[in-house]
Amino acid sequence: MAIWAIGEIRKWGGVLEHPAASGLFDRVGAPRPGRGMDQWGGWTLGVRQLDFGHACEKKTILYIVGCAPRSIPPLPISFVPPSHIIGSSRRHSALTGASQRMREATPPRFAEWLVALAANCAHA
Repeated sequence: MAIWAIGEIRKWGGVLEHPAASGLFDRVGAPRPGRGMDQWGGWTLGVRQLDFGHACEKKTILYIVGCAPRSIPPLPISFVPPSHIIGSSRRHSALTGASQRMREATPPRFAEWLVALAANCAHA
């Protein structure tokens, strides 16, 4: 489904959010964050869902087509440390492991920000 979504975003413009550790972006030939644009004008941006109110750092990569980096909505920055942790690094942390529900949750502020970003995207 994510590969199909990348194709649609490349055709019409838009944004796809996916876990930072995913191999999707390499598989579809999307540039890594800070590495320029691909042939569709697509670029990637790394964000932490913690900055939008998630209890975990939850690193995420966004694939964006049709919105220049200077046109994205302002990004929040949080200085509040995470209260929970996701993944295998739990073994090496004093933080509580996140439940599946918590891992899958999207902070409302992040969802709103993504909608605002998508509204700025049009086919390049």
